[in-house]
Amino acid sequence: MVRLSSFVGPGNEGYLFNREFDATKIRYDSSYCTDNQFHEEISWINIKNFLKQLKDDFPHFQVIDIGCGQGEIVSKCQEVGINSIGFDPTLRRPSPNLVKQYYTAEALRAHEVYDSTARHIFVMRCVLPHIANPLEFINDLFNEFPDCIVYFEFKILATL
Repeated sequence: MVRLSSFVGPGNEGYLFNREFDATKIRYDSSYCTDNQFHEEISWINIKNFLKQLKDDFPHFQVIDIGCGQGEIVSKCQEVGINSIGFDPTLRRPSPNLVKQYYTAEALRAHEVYDSTARHIFVMRCVLPHIANPLEFINDLFNEFPDCIVYFEFKILATL
């Protein structure tokens, strides 16, 4: 269930959140499935086109995939020469560019392939429903990395 609530922060900024969010209902156990080849291929086409558009203005960037699943998009970035790092607590096989944990700015900065000189492109595919206060999370991204660019992708489910 989604019940949207809002509040006004100390800087007169507005926040919207799901009052019904319950982290205990999200289980990242062995039955949690992150594989969706169809969605992955469409995502990659969209992300690749997005990155091509950015390349002219920002030739030096690093992709950070938050909620990277099993690192499919990170692998595709690596294949075309794009430095990238993925974070996901459901990783089955961590590797040098994949971190089996929730994303934090501290974990990113501590990672051996983190590039502090790059423009950071955060990719979040179907991640926002897994975050209790997504606007606060996004706000924190921009506070930590003011010049970052964020790419969101999400599914809209509709019933008739």
